[in-house]
Amino acid sequence: MVAAVAAAAIVLLGAVIGLATHGLPSAGRATTPGPRHPQAAEIAPAPTVYAQTPVPITPTPTPTRAPTALPVAFINAPLSTDRGEEVTVRVRTAAHTACTVTIGYPSAPGLSPAESGGDGVVAWTWQVRKNAPRGTWPLAVTCGGSTASTQITIG
Repeated sequence: MVAAVAAAAIVLLGAVIGLATHGLPSAGRATTPGPRHPQAAEIAPAPTVYAQTPVPITPTPTPTRAPTALPVAFINAPLSTDRGEEVTVRVRTAAHTACTVTIGYPSAPGLSPAESGGDGVVAWTWQVRKNAPRGTWPLAVTCGGSTASTQITIG
């Protein structure tokens, strides 16, 4: 009989240890002191991780220098001529640049735009009318974005 009592004590001791470790079945669960182990239903699901869509980075533009105006230099100025004579104005600028000329005396011809050659020289030639007014008059040449001025004297 001693063996039967010892076996019952071992079974009872195992039951007590099992209850202390795992708690009572859910139907008759009592609050027991000690650490509580969460059940599977009580564990929060892991957060969903979404792949990040890369955001394109627009580079900040580097400021560029404003283009410098092309210099315009008169080769044969100021001009002097007599009425009825042919006159030529020559300028030097950058090669292959579009240029215009404006002559400021009354009845002056409207001359067509011209392009400078590979050496940067451009010229206009015209006949001064015999009845052109005498005096000193403005003359301007614009090439690219630059303008230079001089004078023409008609005697």
